[in-house]
Amino acid sequence: YAELNNLIIKYGMQDKITIEKSIPYEKIQNYYKSAKIFALAYNTEVESLPMPVMEAMATGLPVIIPYPKEGFSEGLEETAIFTENNEKSFAENIQKLLKNEELREKYSNQSLSKAKEFDSEKIENREAEIYLELIKGVQKWF
Repeated sequence: YAELNNLIIKYGMQDKITIEKSIPYEKIQNYYKSAKIFALAYNTEVESLPMPVMEAMATGLPVIIPYPKEGFSEGLEETAIFTENNEKSFAENIQKLLKNEELREKYSNQSLSKAKEFDSEKIENREAEIYLELIKGVQKWF
């Protein structure tokens, strides 16, 4: 947090960038609604699709995320803008969306459409299936 704040001050971006350490759950939608795009850098070797990406999509934000690990795209090829996980690539893709309203609208519509597939009941059922498969696999060892 301190390092990022120092960079914001160094580059004179205090009037353009605010970092919130924590946002109460009931206020999250207000942040999504006030944004034009959503970009999130994360380690795709460690994490699949983070919950904030799905939340942003559900509010109709175009999303920019790192290229997923092979086979873990969650079917987002036509929905998200995949980018290299570095500052230059993120900046280029953010600028591309900010400068092109039609492109933003296209990805916004695709986000909304794809978000409908992330039904919590479907996700919970799939998680239950995975746990059952894991349990059965462990039982074979004993």
